[in-house]
Amino acid sequence: MRSGMYGRIRSGFIPRVTAEKLLIEQWLAIDAAAADGARVPQWVGRLNGMPASQATEARQPRFYGGVVGEPAMLFAGSLLNTPAFVAPPDITVFAKVLFSTAPTSANNSTILCQDSGGNTRSWHSGVSSTKSARFVSFNTGVTGVAAELAGTIGLNAWQLIEGSRDGDTAAAGTMLAGCNGVNTDPVATGAVYNGAVALSIGARGAYIEQMNGYISELRVYGDKLSEQLKARIRLEMGFQS
Repeated sequence: MRSGMYGRIRSGFIPRVTAEKLLIEQWLAIDAAAADGARVPQWVGRLNGMPASQATEARQPRFYGGVVGEPAMLFAGSLLNTPAFVAPPDITVFAKVLFSTAPTSANNSTILCQDSGGNTRSWHSGVSSTKSARFVSFNTGVTGVAAELAGTIGLNAWQLIEGSRDGDTAAAGTMLAGCNGVNTDPVATGAVYNGAVALSIGARGAYIEQMNGYISELRVYGDKLSEQLKARIRLEMGFQS
């Protein structure tokens, strides 16, 4: 895997190359600045201020000021949720993550999702023990279709995980998963679930498929993005395509 050069994220940073209306939410670990190792009960989105919170203290992630040069949040059995909302049919997500130990589950190690299980499932972005990136889209019958990038994720270095769903029509579309600018081929997906679902960070549902690693930055875009724009976003997030 290839990781790029990166530096400390500036507080107040707003992406310069994208229309703000496309960026649903952006979370930066530095927003939650607290004592090193402190639990953080709420992570506030940069753009629309959508709070991701979890009331149970034992499930709150911890903030660390310097994880391989980056401020980051440690998600180890942690879960943060936003209020429920309907995901757009076109969605693109980026997550800057670091794992110090390899995921052990062949299922998702959840980074970010709108997936509470049962009949409330929209999309799911993560990694697994055998896949360096996974993006799962759930159709209206709650059947999951996955785009998966083979290989294991690199350890002890920042990685950029990507996932996207392009809802070409109400009934069909395509999706991709990627790591550090290397993407899968397009995978067909059916009609997407259009109910309101909380956006979850670090796990899904009742702490299922938990992540055990660090997150420095997350971005969720409500649109299909061009390859040129994706390349610019990767640079903003510290990676060279």
